[in-house]
Amino acid sequence: MDTGRDARRFGGRLYVCTTVAEHRLDEHAERTLHLPAVDEAFAPLLYLLPAQMIGYHLGMAKFADAEAGRHG
Repeated sequence: MDTGRDARRFGGRLYVCTTVAEHRLDEHAERTLHLPAVDEAFAPLLYLLPAQMIGYHLGMAKFADAEAGRHG
């Protein structure tokens, strides 16, 4: 919750990926992706690794834009 509030307070956008039963961050999020609940043992493989890769590639794209002098 703190991360979500801070994102909005500093002018950022908050995108949330969570399970279908979780709605606490919906009001703070720009968009929410509700994913099906899975067994806890499989969750890191199905959700954490892809999320990390998406975050990495988005960060690298923003870095490349900044180096090229593009802003936004």
